[in-house]
Amino acid sequence: MTTDTTAPLSAEELGAIEARHAKTTKGDWFRRCNYVVSHPHNYMIATASDDGTWLDEDANLDFIGHAHQDVPRLLADHRALSARVAELETKLRDALLAGGRELHNETMRAEAAEARATQAEALLSDLCRLTGAESHAAAVSVVATMLHGADAQAYGGVVRAYADTKAALSASQAREAGMREALKYARPFLRLHGCPTEPVDAALSPAQPAQNRRILAPWNPCLEKRQAGEPFFVLLGRDEDAAGAVRYWADSRALRRGPSQKTAEARQLADRMDAYRAGLLTTETEVSNG
Repeated sequence: MTTDTTAPLSAEELGAIEARHAKTTKGDWFRRCNYVVSHPHNYMIATASDDGTWLDEDANLDFIGHAHQDVPRLLADHRALSARVAELETKLRDALLAGGRELHNETMRAEAAEARATQAEALLSDLCRLTGAESHAAAVSVVATMLHGADAQAYGGVVRAYADTKAALSASQAREAGMREALKYARPFLRLHGCPTEPVDAALSPAQPAQNRRILAPWNPCLEKRQAGEPFFVLLGRDEDAAGAVRYWADSRALRRGPSQKTAEARQLADRMDAYRAGLLTTETEVSNG
């Protein structure tokens, strides 16, 4: 009979080994001349031939003499190592899940920075077109000169803000690339140990076209309270009917339940929607608390 000694031991095999060991003669086994005996009762365990002609009998006696002590120690060591491997696999899964969440957040920050940079680029290009200047800095300088005094410093800040935004975008993209490389390195180890790779696959999947991609929205407690399958509706600030709809909801809720912080926040949000459509609010950084 040939046994595959390279295959990992199953729980059933470990139990069978322990059961066989438990049925053997109790005590420590050791070799004495051409015999293996047990201590302290000196029970005979194994013996060699009278003339030493059995195959490898000397080595076999040594092996048998130590086996009774070796097997329990090996089993205990195997279980300790298996427990340690399971612990490390759990920590690896937790670390990868945390990395996936951080990659999601970093992607949100990168997209926001990219949007701000694109908007600044467009505004400065418009200034170049309107002033006939050949560079963004020259266009801002022309406008600042026209506006004089303190306004010159304010418009100079447009260029500085543009540069800061571009730098923040580059740093965010570099951090995102580093996290992607770390996840690519860890993915084969997850598969090797039978751990789920779906969070890593989702984090590493290529970005979809804008029209098909899920919008990465900030955390919103309104959506946290939404039950499975519960319908909901989203209003954007660009919608000319959005502010009126929000004010109607706030008035209706106040009449039925009385004024509250929620109705006050709704009216503030409606005012911000009006400001956004009027071009007075160009960057939306807050959401309704729901």
